[in-house]
Amino acid sequence: MLRKMMSRIADPSIWPVASKRRTAAWAKLRTKKGRNTSGQLIVEGVRQVCEALISECPVEALLAADSPEGLASARRVLAQVEHRSGEMFRLATREFLRVCDTVHSAGVAAIINWQPAGWESFPSIRARHLLFCDRLADPGNLGTLVRTAAGLGMQAVLVGSNAVELTNPKTIRASAGAIFRIPVIADVPIEPFIAWCEAHRYIVYAADLTRGRSAIPQPPAGLGGWALVIGGETSGLDAAWSKGKVQWLRIPMQRGVESFNAAVAGAILMDRLCQSGA
Repeated sequence: MLRKMMSRIADPSIWPVASKRRTAAWAKLRTKKGRNTSGQLIVEGVRQVCEALISECPVEALLAADSPEGLASARRVLAQVEHRSGEMFRLATREFLRVCDTVHSAGVAAIINWQPAGWESFPSIRARHLLFCDRLADPGNLGTLVRTAAGLGMQAVLVGSNAVELTNPKTIRASAGAIFRIPVIADVPIEPFIAWCEAHRYIVYAADLTRGRSAIPQPPAGLGGWALVIGGETSGLDAAWSKGKVQWLRIPMQRGVESFNAAVAGAILMDRLCQSGA
């Protein structure tokens, strides 16, 4: 019996076909309301699904498009990660694309129970190097910043309430699964965050092309940590940052170039701050 069960798990071509009721429920996860109501989200692609499984996110279902590419992708996931929880289903290619929104899909996805932590949980996260994403409207930029922060050794990412949601499928894809590897905090209020930083001797650095300094200042003795704030390319930073103790940074630009992409600017400044020894 155990051998038959393991064979069924390892062979996506004999997974049961998902019911229309399940498929309709999963399709609702493409909307913000559907994700917020259910507390679930869709993770697409071999790498992202593997990252979600490795991080031990609670998995409701592992899905494979009933096509040669989809079944091959599901086998690649199972070859890399021991899948311990959740059911496994095949979906006709049309139904799979109804659930997922990737144009050129690899044909494998997971439905996971995951939501970012809230501000109330932030004090329990012991992190010295923080990234704060403020007023970012592009989910691709947000996901890329999460991925870059994880890669450079940042210890937490905070997202303001006026930014695009972390559970947006494009954010998840752009993070390449890193969103499951680094603590992420959603809907962070700016003024309480600034007050927390001042109380715990954290320097708040904010990127600003017009008033920032290009050199990383020498950090004072007894520094608790630091936070880098990156704003949206068109909307900039919330006015609340100007009311707090903020050190402004900028990246020198060649004449004729207006600005860097938010994700690129964030990557450059995160790297410089991490290398500064602050």
